[in-house]
Amino acid sequence: MCYPATLVVGDLIKALDSGRYDLDETAVIITQTGGQCRATNYVALLKRAMVEAGYACTGHLARHGLVGKPQPGFGLNWAKFLPLALAAVLLGDCISKFYHSAAVREIRPGEAMSARSISRKGERGHIPQCGG
Repeated sequence: MCYPATLVVGDLIKALDSGRYDLDETAVIITQTGGQCRATNYVALLKRAMVEAGYACTGHLARHGLVGKPQPGFGLNWAKFLPLALAAVLLGDCISKFYHSAAVREIRPGEAMSARSISRKGERGHIPQCGG
């Protein structure tokens, strides 16, 4: 058994066991690599673990890239999803690059984190200038 697979599937089952989620409204989504990595076994392992843990009726979805087998009860409105996903990837990458380059150069400790927090919350506020 692949150790990372055990951790991933175990964390998913632990999340379902936590009681934080409405199991009637919850689905577990996992990706497959399809390559030589043993991650292609995750889906079968996840299905088996969910059945054995008593979550056979909880939905699960396995994705391989952007295409995959049709899954009952799961629909995705691509016209709504793609712009949001593209914005998340582009803006997330920009914020990450900004934060990691600013954090090592900040004059007052915590300013980079503050600016990152403002950008993540979507707030518009004063971002301190150097020396100001």
